[in-house]
Amino acid sequence: MATSATYNALFGNYPVHLGLGTNGNVPLPDTDKVEKMMIKVDRNVFKNACGVAIPKTNGQRGIKLAAALGIFTNLNKNATLKKQQYLNILDQINAPILERANSLVGKIEIGPVDISKKTTDIDISAELIYLKDETETIARTRIYGAHDNIVLIQINDRKIYEQSIEQKAGSEEENLPQNIAEIIKIIEAIDAKEKEELRKTIIINKQLTKEGKSKQYGIGIVKALEGLIQNGMLSNDLMRLFSNFLKNL
Repeated sequence: MATSATYNALFGNYPVHLGLGTNGNVPLPDTDKVEKMMIKVDRNVFKNACGVAIPKTNGQRGIKLAAALGIFTNLNKNATLKKQQYLNILDQINAPILERANSLVGKIEIGPVDISKKTTDIDISAELIYLKDETETIARTRIYGAHDNIVLIQINDRKIYEQSIEQKAGSEEENLPQNIAEIIKIIEAIDAKEKEELRKTIIINKQLTKEGKSKQYGIGIVKALEGLIQNGMLSNDLMRLFSNFLKNL
């Protein structure tokens, strides 16, 4: 979404929910006019981008290709005031676009990833240098806190939109339970409705695990863990404890 918003901003097509104006006639990018694109993401987005296949690409992965694909999408296609619509923009990708996007990968740079930050906040920045009307134009976009939450849109030195960000003091991880006893205490305190939601989550995760054992997905973490357990390199006690406990919920 970040690169889609960045390219669309060059032609006055902004996220419809921001009320800044839209343009239904945004042209597909001319790959020769794309001079450079720079992407910076948080550590969690970087990890997921490396392990998760990109929709409509026959299993291809990577931040650079995802970023390149974004500029070939119209941010406001089938637009409504609901932000969640933007998470489906890759539905617009087809084989010719995929080929053109792959040709742009060499023009994309990924900024350094700060692995020391333990915050779980999503933080994605995109900068595109594009020859628009034969003039070098720089567009910037930043997403923060959620995959569809744009906090900055800027063209050259002019800020089109900016939303203040309240940086969280400390890590969210500090509020997580520290041991099994604390986890069990939390689970025992939940009500019937929450238990039902938890049951659904357990069922879904079991189905995902079964599927992960039968096929190769992402970085193959299911098969990797199973292999470590079978080879005696990873204890299965914790998994068995939770499995038995959750069955009695």
